[in-house]
Amino acid sequence: MAPDLTGENHHLDSQPRQSSPHRRLHPTLLRRPSSLVRSRRPRESYLEPTEPASGAAMLNSGNFVLLNSARRVVWSTFAIPTNTIVPGQTLQPNSQLISSSSENNPLTGKFRLTNQNDGNLVLYPMHTTNTADDAYWDSGTFQIGFLLTLNLADNGVLFLSGNNSAFTKNLTQSTTSQKPSVEIYYRAVIDVDGILRVYYHSLTKNVSWETGIEWAALTDKCLVKGVCGLSSYCSLLDGVNGEQSCLCPSGFSFVDSNQRTLGCTKNYTGGDCMKDDSEMITMVVMKNTTWVDKTYSILSSSTTSMDECEAACLNDCFCMAALFKSNGECSKQLLPLRYGRVGGNDTVFIKVGVMPNSGERRGSKTGALLVMTLVFAALFLVVFLGFLLLVIRGRRRHHDLYVKEEEAPLKSYSYEELENATNGFREELGRGAFGVVFKGELSKDGKHGAIAVKKLQKNILIDKSGNAKISDFGLSKLLMPEQTKTFTGIRGTRGYLAPEWQKNAAITVKADVFSFGVLLFEIICCRRNMEMEEGLDCTLAEWVYECFEEGHLNKVLTEEVVEMEELERMVKVGFWCVQSQPGIRPSMKDVLIMLEGNNTISPPPPPSSFS
Repeated sequence: MAPDLTGENHHLDSQPRQSSPHRRLHPTLLRRPSSLVRSRRPRESYLEPTEPASGAAMLNSGNFVLLNSARRVVWSTFAIPTNTIVPGQTLQPNSQLISSSSENNPLTGKFRLTNQNDGNLVLYPMHTTNTADDAYWDSGTFQIGFLLTLNLADNGVLFLSGNNSAFTKNLTQSTTSQKPSVEIYYRAVIDVDGILRVYYHSLTKNVSWETGIEWAALTDKCLVKGVCGLSSYCSLLDGVNGEQSCLCPSGFSFVDSNQRTLGCTKNYTGGDCMKDDSEMITMVVMKNTTWVDKTYSILSSSTTSMDECEAACLNDCFCMAALFKSNGECSKQLLPLRYGRVGGNDTVFIKVGVMPNSGERRGSKTGALLVMTLVFAALFLVVFLGFLLLVIRGRRRHHDLYVKEEEAPLKSYSYEELENATNGFREELGRGAFGVVFKGELSKDGKHGAIAVKKLQKNILIDKSGNAKISDFGLSKLLMPEQTKTFTGIRGTRGYLAPEWQKNAAITVKADVFSFGVLLFEIICCRRNMEMEEGLDCTLAEWVYECFEEGHLNKVLTEEVVEMEELERMVKVGFWCVQSQPGIRPSMKDVLIMLEGNNTISPPPPPSSFS
């Protein structure tokens, strides 16, 4: 039907001339500027008119419409809401409102209001699935049996309707009669803080404007999931109606101290399945807090004590935290922790690095003197050993150093040897950020073996004393353990880089473990990870995990026949390698043990992007 334009302030273009069809309004001119729209905005924001438009009208309701030659609406702004609906505008099923990034920035924010196909109206953080773990408010109309539409009436009542208007549910009540004003206007908004509110704007008798909140879905801002980032928790400053503050658990620090809502990261980088870890870690306790339960293992007994729950996590190298509930249930958790807030009866134990206790900080003068003596003695020993090493190296300067293979598995080769082995670096196998890899061949005991030689082209840094420094992190395995942690710019091939490269976090050998996991999936599936990124909305690891969860692991194979038990073992190892937290990834020593089948592999958590 044509809209009733009687009494409306509008402008309607005349019919376009047949000889000038290019003057007809084009829908692309009515889209928001690309600089104001992120790619994550709903697809409905780009809906085309159902047929060519001949004119346009701005209605008093605020709706801007396109009309065809018969004056019927073929496109309208009300059909593509962003963060607000006004009276006369609706939120249709399978549509959503998305909060703004800030009060002055209309870009996509952190929260969404989704009108689901099951009839439920739900608030979620952005970029999450429609599951109960991520929801923080809903209308309670799930599985009602038919679709519902969200409406805002002229009197400020926000309500759901469906089944040809036979069903309605008011989310708010009208208070118009309590406001002695001339005019009142309403709007429903999902605000920057993630709370759905109805605002009123009234023009009073003395011709002044008054604005206030008619209704809010929540008053406690800490109930909004995602208001604080990963591994952080929310606390209200001044009671239920106060502003929220994001805090880090003990043993954690803010990802960015200037933007505390981005979350926290742990200071301890351990977590390998190695016996020495038990001497480096401890558990911190947080009582009366609430966290989302992302369990990967539950203790069998329902009467577990708090001490037993803490010990169970401490003795499990893959457990990063344990959630102890008031009913005695103990569940093991992985990092990052989500949606933490003060309040509730749960207790969480979090694995962190050992911190010095107060007794260790209170040393006596005798203890301090002893420490200083030991330090000077150690320095003297280091200087002496350094001098001795220089003497030994000077005597052997013109000699090659060879050791038996069983004593030193890594053998040094001269440049000439490698040049001969690769036939002058002739056959290229691949390229990386630092150099080129060539195919070669070496002879040993009369047998020939193929090798790969990486020729560094960009790697080598020289200090002021003329000493060469290794700058290719791919060679980090040649360094000592205490030398393998660094902060540096991103280096490597896209698709194989660990998440910590993007977070400006400390880079350790665990970054190579992540890359190995990606390579392992490529070997298993006989396809490149980059092909998955370019062709689908998921990585190779995500696709394999979906097949693994659905019990259809055979989908990752091509035509070969394999032992499914061996395949499952390799896939599990790959999942442990591509975890988002470096501390959760196993060491390469543990990877080798798991691949050989000498250890039972625990059920793997989702890969990094699922987390």
